Amino acid sequence: MSNQKIVIPEAMLEAIAVAVRNELCHNTGTEELAKCAAVAMASYLSENPILPTGEQCKSLIETYAKSQHGITGETGCVPWCVAEWQRLMFIAPKSEVPEEIKDLLIPIFTLGEEVARPLGTNNEYNHAIIEAFHRGQQSKETK
Repeated sequence: MSNQKIVIPEAMLEAIAVAVRNELCHNTGTEELAKCAAVAMASYLSENPILPTGEQCKSLIETYAKSQHGITGETGCVPWCVAEWQRLMFIAPKSEVPEEIKDLLIPIFTLGEEVARPLGTNNEYNHAIIEAFHRGQQSKETK
């Protein structure tokens, strides 16, 4: 199981809780309750799909293009992006720029103003610094 934090929408949790409470009235076992919870979650998701934002769609396509050497044809890109979104939609987003490393980021100068770029921009150096920090944190958590 992954060490990533999972975030489930409150309305989905409520739908699961209602279904499990109803099933408990029938004195069912653990396996039946687990199945009931899974069905409730799938039913909720089928009625209330979680759609990626435009930025998330763009990120999915860019990730696919990088991993497939720039090939972005519909026959490969669309199924991969859908599957990847299913994997990512419940994973909590990483914080933009952790306070511990803000002083390490390379400032960007715009019209005399200093602007630190947040994660998700094209500033590859800052992105690499932030990614290295997250990898280090993840490594600490697995020990």
